[in-house]
Amino acid sequence: MPGAHQTYAHSVCDGFPFLDENICGLRTSLSPGSDKEKFLMKIGTIAIASAVAALASTAGIAGPAKPQPGKDKCYGISLAGKNDCAAGAGTTCAGTSRKAYAGNAWKYVAKGTCASIKTPKGNGSLTPIAR
Repeated sequence: MPGAHQTYAHSVCDGFPFLDENICGLRTSLSPGSDKEKFLMKIGTIAIASAVAALASTAGIAGPAKPQPGKDKCYGISLAGKNDCAAGAGTTCAGTSRKAYAGNAWKYVAKGTCASIKTPKGNGSLTPIAR
């Protein structure tokens, strides 16, 4: 019948071929353009956007700061959580040092200035230091 309103049976697993229909088991009857369909589409869109945002936000956390030409890596001068990367146990990379002036965490500084930087724990070093 032309112009008749059709109803489609959709599964919440539709569009996710890796999900087993027996696991999902939830079926709903949707009319094209219905409030239920719009709601489920919004939920799906939000879920996908959240996953993409989570991946994007963790992409830069674990890595070191980008190389900076004309600068030296200076160990033992960064404050807790302010390091550009690390050289050993206790830190993994940018922003992960747990203590201030850790000898295994480094920060970029102007070339030639590292050894002259004074901290409460001693001067900066171009190599990791025991602290």
